[in-house]
Amino acid sequence: MLGKKHFPDLIVTDIMMPGMDGFEMIRHIKEDPDIYAVPIIALTAKGSLDDRIHGIGMGVDDYILKPFSASYLKARIGALLEQRKQLQKRVFELISQGNGSTFRRHQIEPSMPEITPADELFMQELMAFMEKI
Repeated sequence: MLGKKHFPDLIVTDIMMPGMDGFEMIRHIKEDPDIYAVPIIALTAKGSLDDRIHGIGMGVDDYILKPFSASYLKARIGALLEQRKQLQKRVFELISQGNGSTFRRHQIEPSMPEITPADELFMQELMAFMEKI
């Protein structure tokens, strides 16, 4: 799998692969607390409704059937990355407004988080960015 030094912004995978099929790989990704939220696009010739439902149920963000359009894949990747960027921006705005009071106003009561290596890296990069401002 991935070395813990590298955290992807997005994963594009095939469902039919030698050794480990895409569904098994997706299960491993979704069980990993460091990368479970990374968007996943599955490319596949397995186009039955049951396969598509299974993929979406596992947390795949898009299930694209082969043959596929490269321009559609590019557009889908761009849209997913932009959605994540906007979500991160919104969460950052909520956190920066009144030490979490905005979360309480929206009835979000955070529990004590478990800090993962990805979280530590993100916080280091965030603090370095904020110090530049």
